[in-house]
Amino acid sequence: SIFTGLDVAEQAYIFSMVNLAQTKVNKSLVYELFDSAKRRSPQKLCHQIAVALDSVETSPFYKRIKRLGCATPNREGETITQATFVKSLMAFLTDNENEDRRRYAEDEPLDPAGSAKTVFRQFMVDKKDMELTKIIYNYFLAVKQRWPKSWESNARGQMLNKANGFMALMRFLGAVYPKMEKPRDGGTSQESFYRILEYCQIADGAFTTEVYVPGSAGESALFRDLCSYCELLN
Repeated sequence: SIFTGLDVAEQAYIFSMVNLAQTKVNKSLVYELFDSAKRRSPQKLCHQIAVALDSVETSPFYKRIKRLGCATPNREGETITQATFVKSLMAFLTDNENEDRRRYAEDEPLDPAGSAKTVFRQFMVDKKDMELTKIIYNYFLAVKQRWPKSWESNARGQMLNKANGFMALMRFLGAVYPKMEKPRDGGTSQESFYRILEYCQIADGAFTTEVYVPGSAGESALFRDLCSYCELLN
């Protein structure tokens, strides 16, 4: 916006309003805008995977992701925001998302090396987007198969399919994936994930906010329980 002919008092008023009453842009909306980007980036890749899983009828996330961060008109059962999905997946792709985005923009090669946490980085470097999408798809199909009532529930107090449950499950995926036997394409089947989840002796319906309290404490508690049942914590 450009204003002309304003006196000092009007300029001061607009300045104060802009800086005191500003509203942050919803992160889900920011990621949605990456759909228009012409070049690859970690942000665009995560957005595209979120859209794909939200759009496919057989997906465990079918019509469950709030693309713009708020409830989508004429849809029910949305449990997580796009920002939650992207943030969790992004951690497995890059240690510096803005640097990788810059490299893509300037046609510089990505460094394939990453930290121990970036377990899916090679998929991004090799442009194996479909293979990465399939891993997320199969893993959460296995989660749905293992705890069907909890995954489908929209009841108050159930958290497995909400933000905290999703983030704990993603952290668990990051812990188990490097330990799994994989075919040459790096992918894994729903059955292989399910065999791991069978060891997690948490009853279907037991993922409540009374046990796993809202906030990071509940997320961490669920992650620890999942790992302890699978003997992944040293």
